[in-house]
Amino acid sequence: MFTKDLQCLILTEVFLFQTVILALLMKYLGHKKSIVFGLLFETVQLACFGFGSQDW
Repeated sequence: MFTKDLQCLILTEVFLFQTVILALLMKYLGHKKSIVFGLLFETVQLACFGFGSQDW
């Protein structure tokens, strides 16, 4: 579907984007609230994946 070069480029951009977002969250929310925010976001993401991958 995607070439190896495009996959590498996309993964690099996602990694950099996540790093910038995490740095901003830590700056404005603090360390503890950033971790809690990340865990809540991951929970929502996994729930969406779980509900979206099941036949209803």
